[in-house]
Amino acid sequence: MSHEDTSHNEEHCKMSESLMKKHSATKGTAQCLMKTHSATRCTAQCLTKTHSATRHTEKCLTKTHSATRSTAKCLMQTNSATRTTAKCLMKTHSATKSTAQCLMKRHSATRSIEKCLIKTHADHCKMSHEDTKRNEDHRKMSHEDTKRNEDHCKMSHEDTKRNEDHCKMSHEDTKRN
Repeated sequence: MSHEDTSHNEEHCKMSESLMKKHSATKGTAQCLMKTHSATRCTAQCLTKTHSATRHTEKCLTKTHSATRSTAKCLMQTNSATRTTAKCLMKTHSATKSTAQCLMKRHSATRSIEKCLIKTHADHCKMSHEDTKRNEDHRKMSHEDTKRNEDHCKMSHEDTKRNEDHCKMSHEDTKRN
């Protein structure tokens, strides 16, 4: 083998070693890229799952939000109805108080009239009792007057009889004479 061929072989070997090193480095890089690609795929799958779970959670939260809004509206309506009922009850209470006060005044007036009627009745009874007493006194006096008249009549009758007897005696005397 000539010197040139040896030199050529050495260069060829050097190139070959260099290429082998490059190939090895490329292989290492390829393996590293494959691992990175695999990790990237794994991360992508994980992110897809996370994205799916996030979307599911989002949908669930949207439903919850919708239900919460409906509940809030319902509670607002209930609150409004409760306030209206409270106002109505307050008005009813006010009206009831006014009616109670009016009835109390009427009761007071009725009691005053009742007292007045009782007093009038008592006065009437007193007057009636005085009238009855006056009538009894009048009857008593009338009875005494009647008795007096009867006595007077009796006396008059006796006087008349005496006169008749006197006249009879006078007539007899006249006849005798």
